[in-house]
Amino acid sequence: QEGISRVNLQLVRSAVDGVTNRMVLNPDIFNSLNEALWAPDASLVITVSGPIQEVYQGGITELYYTDGSAAISLLTYAFDLKWGP
Repeated sequence: QEGISRVNLQLVRSAVDGVTNRMVLNPDIFNSLNEALWAPDASLVITVSGPIQEVYQGGITELYYTDGSAAISLLTYAFDLKWGP
């Protein structure tokens, strides 16, 4: 999609104001993130990243715990994540 540029993102925790007490939860850089589904208690996040920069919907799905554990690959393609049922 012409005119869309991506921003490099990281998993960060901060105070409610979004500025103070920032702490990087994972050193990975997300440069093609399409979705992020956070657990209600912020203990984990499921990410969906495009396999290439030009994919803006859906993609590779991984689970990241906020305690610094290694990422876990879940699916090769998913989109429109939400908590069930």
